[in-house]
Amino acid sequence: MRLVLNLIVLIIILFALHSEGTYICTFKSTQDSTVYGDDMDGSGQSFPSAETCLAFCCNTPNCAAVTWVSSFGGCYLKTSDTLNTNTIATQIGTQLLIISNHQTSTSCKRGVAYGGWLSSADFSSLMSNLPWYYEWSPAPDSVSATSKGNVEFVPMIWGGQGVMSALSSIPSLGTKYLLGFNEPNIGTQSNLTPQAAASLWPTLQAYADTHNLKLVSPAMNFCAGNCNVADPIAWLTQFFQACVNCRVDYIAMHSYTCEVEYLRDHVNLYKIFQKPIWVTEFSCGDQGSQPEEVQAYMIDALAYLDSDPDVFRYSWFSGRTTAVAYVDLLLGNAQLSSLGNIYTSGYSCGAAAAVTDTVVNSEYPSTIISPPAAIIASGFVIFVIVIPIVVVGGYICYKKRHRIAEVV
Repeated sequence: MRLVLNLIVLIIILFALHSEGTYICTFKSTQDSTVYGDDMDGSGQSFPSAETCLAFCCNTPNCAAVTWVSSFGGCYLKTSDTLNTNTIATQIGTQLLIISNHQTSTSCKRGVAYGGWLSSADFSSLMSNLPWYYEWSPAPDSVSATSKGNVEFVPMIWGGQGVMSALSSIPSLGTKYLLGFNEPNIGTQSNLTPQAAASLWPTLQAYADTHNLKLVSPAMNFCAGNCNVADPIAWLTQFFQACVNCRVDYIAMHSYTCEVEYLRDHVNLYKIFQKPIWVTEFSCGDQGSQPEEVQAYMIDALAYLDSDPDVFRYSWFSGRTTAVAYVDLLLGNAQLSSLGNIYTSGYSCGAAAAVTDTVVNSEYPSTIISPPAAIIASGFVIFVIVIPIVVVGGYICYKKRHRIAEVV
């Protein structure tokens, strides 16, 4: 085992609790004198922060502890806690309540936007822990059609051509939702004006009514050139004005920012329509972004999307693509990328859980609440610590943006 005695290193020890297949981590901060001890595949990858290293371990089955080396970002995964426990964070018995919208297997959020499967094993490697996917098509391709098992395929009517033929190819078994046109405000995508889309929508609605499907709006994105309407909110507003009696159950949107604050701002724009939101495409698309930036963004974005009760579903773009750099979830046939591991490992549908946290820290002012069930996520608050106060009869609520403890 290599030793670095003159290097200041942060060790994050975390304990993975398994609930309904979902890993939820508590942690404590210590100094590690052995630094590099590790015994798991994936060790030694570079991560930009202790938090992203922690999340990688949290989403990796059997990982019990990690060492993150601040000088170069090395992240070393371990299956057991064999480290010194010179704790540098306050220890106190409290409850950490994770606020999320993982309710049931029929409403789990995380899916994939992809349609280039190389084999049945390729499909299974990415989708074994995820509940749904779509391929920008009304029917699954030949590989996923025979591989998907209980994974939900969501059909899409991509554009305005051949709508009746597309509708006729939608699988009747297991279909619950129908996605509308893809980026209709953009000339190189489905390129439909709000009025043209409104004239076609009753056909989609009639099919959905007949087959008891929920309808998801046209999927909108900002348009920088070759647009019929540049602003997606303006396009949807005109669409609803032209489609007075049309049924739309969810709003679909795309976002390619690399900052979670901007992602939240994008989602908030669509809340004006007062319907649940599907983020049917998102990833880090800023020119010049590096792999470690994409990875850090994914971790922050997943935490936010899981915490926002107005986001019904979301899907990363994509399994493999040349359109955006460093965002692939898959490498070779049936081989997950580091992003794919973060996106899928340990994830499953299930209720939010409460676990014990050893560190009281807060990034927002504390408040007194009663009862704990009254906690509501607001803004970018994802986690809270609540401590019972017997005298007052309520609870102190410490709001946190991050799961990780502050280092003192």
